[in-house]
Amino acid sequence: MSTRINPSAASLFVGASLVATVLAAAACGGSDEQPDRGTAGFGGGSGCTINEWSITGSFEGEALDAKAIGHGAAYLYGWTQTVYLEGGLVRTWGEETFEEGDAVTTEGVFLAPPGSIAAGKVLFSKSARVTFLEPLDPVHLEQLNSVGTCPGSPVAGSLSICFANGIQGECPDSATGSLDGRDVSYAVKGKSSGSSSTPEFQQSAQAGLETDGFVVVQGGESMSGLLVLPSTDDDPLSAYCVGSTESSTQEDATTVTLTGLSRAGALPGTPIEGSLDFEFCMYP
Repeated sequence: MSTRINPSAASLFVGASLVATVLAAAACGGSDEQPDRGTAGFGGGSGCTINEWSITGSFEGEALDAKAIGHGAAYLYGWTQTVYLEGGLVRTWGEETFEEGDAVTTEGVFLAPPGSIAAGKVLFSKSARVTFLEPLDPVHLEQLNSVGTCPGSPVAGSLSICFANGIQGECPDSATGSLDGRDVSYAVKGKSSGSSSTPEFQQSAQAGLETDGFVVVQGGESMSGLLVLPSTDDDPLSAYCVGSTESSTQEDATTVTLTGLSRAGALPGTPIEGSLDFEFCMYP
């Protein structure tokens, strides 16, 4: 599995360039060698499926034990770490930077993938534990809040973001469009787009909006994911499910337009009982 990430030229100028994207790849060339089983963060050896994340724990009194194909990525502009899951995601973030490999407690959001009792749930964690710049290490979410479920209540409108194709590309540093009949425009804090040879993740895109909003989408020709509006918006920290996207490429830039929007709720949501753990399978 291979991935190419394109940080925008605008992002480079504001210090928002991609730091690392890590994808697991199946062993090739007939080698029988396996990664060191003592390597922190790389689960395996117990019959798991390579490139798969296990999702275990409980929420609202329900036990959760699910699997999803996925990968991880880390970026700096402030900082963000994202677990891209087929049909879902986990995003954690912060402003203070640390040493690579440091254990960090921060905030996070989980959009549950299909195929489990949590399907479509949007959960906010006030206490998310990750390893800084190690996006394939385990993730632990606790102090959970229920934000809503995707798809939510349909909302008319769309939001467009331009992504430069390479360092020479140029894009405006804003995301513009309309939501529920009102025009919106948000300063883009950092953004990147990528492509992959893996069918589940042919392309992905993410951006920070203003101080604390963001969008993360992934998929094939049409992507899906989550949009959270910044706290400066008239509908602060509202979580919108992104049902589809449209892409348009001109010379050295691609504009991604978020469509099929629906409102799930707003962060932080309502406190619920439970905690969740995510562990990546590097080798079976």
